[in-house]
Amino acid sequence: MPNPFKHRASEYQGNEFEFLATLTPSLFRMTLDEYKDPEDLLTRVVVFSAPPGTGKTTLSRFFQFATLSRLLDKQRRSPDKQHEELLQLASERGFISHERVSVCGARVSLERDYRDLALLGYRQETADTLLLSLLGARAVLSWRRGFQDAGLSLNSIRVVPTSEGSARLDSIGGSNFQSIVERAEFVESRLFQLTTRFVPPNEEELLESIRSSFLPLVAISRFELPDNHGQVLPLLMMDDAHSISREQHDALLNHLSSREVVIGRWVLQRMEALDAEGVIAWGDETRPNPTSGLQRSRSVLDIRMTQSYDEARGAVRKRFRKAVAELVSRNIAQMPNLTRLGITIPNLEERSEPTDKQLEKLNKRMESAISQLELPPAQVKQIVDGVREYLREKPQYSSNGLLPPMATILLHRQFKRTPQRSLFDESSQPELAEEVQVAADPGILAGAQVHAWHRAGLSYLGALIR
Repeated sequence: MPNPFKHRASEYQGNEFEFLATLTPSLFRMTLDEYKDPEDLLTRVVVFSAPPGTGKTTLSRFFQFATLSRLLDKQRRSPDKQHEELLQLASERGFISHERVSVCGARVSLERDYRDLALLGYRQETADTLLLSLLGARAVLSWRRGFQDAGLSLNSIRVVPTSEGSARLDSIGGSNFQSIVERAEFVESRLFQLTTRFVPPNEEELLESIRSSFLPLVAISRFELPDNHGQVLPLLMMDDAHSISREQHDALLNHLSSREVVIGRWVLQRMEALDAEGVIAWGDETRPNPTSGLQRSRSVLDIRMTQSYDEARGAVRKRFRKAVAELVSRNIAQMPNLTRLGITIPNLEERSEPTDKQLEKLNKRMESAISQLELPPAQVKQIVDGVREYLREKPQYSSNGLLPPMATILLHRQFKRTPQRSLFDESSQPELAEEVQVAADPGILAGAQVHAWHRAGLSYLGALIR
């Protein structure tokens, strides 16, 4: 059986149907439902910031043109409740209209090659031009893959320019999408060769070799598709934006925030991509955008996935647990070995107390530790009372199931920290009878969870955490 942790990562799922089978709308709703108007996410620069593993790549992959086209096709052929829920979400967000995909999403990862362009020693202006040209080329090639996967002919796709982008459209290949793709292939090839050269060429030679900057984002407004597909809005989703340098990040946001860019643009990044001002003042809509000089709320929509600055942390965590439980359940359903054995994930929203037999096992181990270690009764009482008080402040944990293993761990630690007493004069250091050098903390709590799991069979998640 493949490693389920590696199997879960979106990057390792090459089959679109396999990818869709593991998705749940709640993963996206916890981030997107706050924005009722779909235009909020398709008319401004949207910056998604989140820790690793919270669904950034999954989000961008789901909203790709090819993924939504496959989802629509599968639902037409064999209706399924799970796929119907995903289609409803896409429709609510404006990606599907009248049973056709209306937003052409393309995902580009900034993890590879882009940072190398900043290390070639060129002027900052030249380095920014190279970054935006490579990004534009790969955006066009990503849109091409989406159209090809949907079975569309590239020669039949026409590009609608922006109100001021007719001349720019001619510079990137004209209104025929196939011509723009050929130009994008040329630019990407030249810039990729540049990142692999031992000695880069001088700036004039480089700019001449690529003919001119390639900036499709300021030239393209819509794609006009054949066969009654109508016009679709391009959406560029830039994943792994934390991989580029700070200067490149600023240049990217400046370019995306330009009024000439009318397509959808999402930037997905880890929290380390935020500057100090962004971390401290997040949520303050009046703060200026340090990269453009404009009010950030007018040009950039900042979204912290799995977080909300105006909502209680407990509510966010509860929704995240629900999404995780659904994701894991759907992933387990795709693993025949686990499904055959009837293995399921415990309900993370409910807490089940330990049975009498399990509690008896844990209490016996605590009593055995008290008997073997022979600590002073005053110390034992102080340790047990301290654990009970610690758990009283954490109602989400089972005090009955965790008190014995936590006390057992602390008793052993106290024993190791107590100096050896004299064999002939026990009263020589009477203060040792009252001195306790250990206390409950999150580390002890985590150790007790593992201890209760191995020693008494309590579920690490379902039985101990509500």
